[in-house]
Amino acid sequence: MAEAQISNTIAPEPAVPSVEGAKTLAEIIPAEFKDRPYMKGLAELEYGPAGFGELFKKLDGAQTLLGKKSGVPAPDAPDEEWDKFYGGLRPETVDAYEIDEKVDPDFAKLLRQGYMDAGLSPRQAKKFQAKVLADLEARNAEGAAKSAKLDAEFATLMESTFGAENKAVLDRVTGIIRENAPEALKHRIPQLSNEDLVVLAGVVNAVAQKFGAEDEIDGNGATATGGGSDPAAMRQEAEKLIASPAWGDAFNPDHSRVVARVNELFKAADAREKAAGGFRRKA
Repeated sequence: MAEAQISNTIAPEPAVPSVEGAKTLAEIIPAEFKDRPYMKGLAELEYGPAGFGELFKKLDGAQTLLGKKSGVPAPDAPDEEWDKFYGGLRPETVDAYEIDEKVDPDFAKLLRQGYMDAGLSPRQAKKFQAKVLADLEARNAEGAAKSAKLDAEFATLMESTFGAENKAVLDRVTGIIRENAPEALKHRIPQLSNEDLVVLAGVVNAVAQKFGAEDEIDGNGATATGGGSDPAAMRQEAEKLIASPAWGDAFNPDHSRVVARVNELFKAADAREKAAGGFRRKA
């Protein structure tokens, strides 16, 4: 079997019209373009300055015609020209723009007016909206997931710090912080980290237990439940709460609050007795 022979013949390059000795433009126009309609009238032109001049005039006219057909104003055109151009795209009223029903009504109103001001057609607006809303939904989902994670971490940290009474502690200190924080700094409270907020909650809770929560003490130093600042009265109040149904029923909605209040009263009574001990006269 004869071995295949590899040809060393190189394929000839496509013929390129020679300009040498050319008398008309037809002689330099590649064959594949000679029959094109836009070449009509050009082939017979003289090969030289006059012919080239006519060729470029035709090219310039074609470009101008394309611009007129598109109707797009030049970048530096006056606003009036752009408004006229947009008039052929924008609908007569903003109601022609379809907005996803999930979009907030106020935001939907803003979108419609923005589309109208930009001169978008309803078709353009719909494509723009699909792209933007998809991105916004992704960002919102990401933010919600991050917020849920932070909430879970905070709940775990509160429970590990304050035990079963963490919810009652949080309810108590939240009201105290919001009521007593400087007005100019209240907006910073939600910006506190989980760790900082738990530390703050611990400090406020300890102060409230030691001296009595501000919202439970009147101007005379007496508690809203009548315990006053007398340790004996505090213990008496605590014993009444222990006798209440909420104390022994873990499913009672007031159980956590009552337990926290009892602990608070006993600790406050002990602290006041200890503080008063140094001023007692010896018998």
